[in-house]
Amino acid sequence: MVLLKPAWLFKQNLPNQFSQVATQLLTSLASSNVLIRLLDKVGGLLSQGYQNPSKSIQDALIPIKGVLISDMLTNHADLDVWISLASCFSELLPITTPNPPFEDEHMKKVF
Repeated sequence: MVLLKPAWLFKQNLPNQFSQVATQLLTSLASSNVLIRLLDKVGGLLSQGYQNPSKSIQDALIPIKGVLISDMLTNHADLDVWISLASCFSELLPITTPNPPFEDEHMKKVF
């Protein structure tokens, strides 16, 4: 029997989950497959977000945004890593609207 957590509990834990996956990405010297798995996890967490997030979610997004524009990811040679990265950006943009999550130079680098 699988026990599912209620949605409100999942959203309460989002800041911790963002922090954990950001740390995993920052400390990862892993293969492309591991990076893709972690980026897919980031995308999944971001998809649980919503516009005008709480202060704790906004604060938790800071390290995620830093990782997403890191040279490790934006200069990665694997196309699949880039696709996962672009997916994360597409999930992040609606959460941070109307304030862009990154400076124009970072957006141009990725897109």
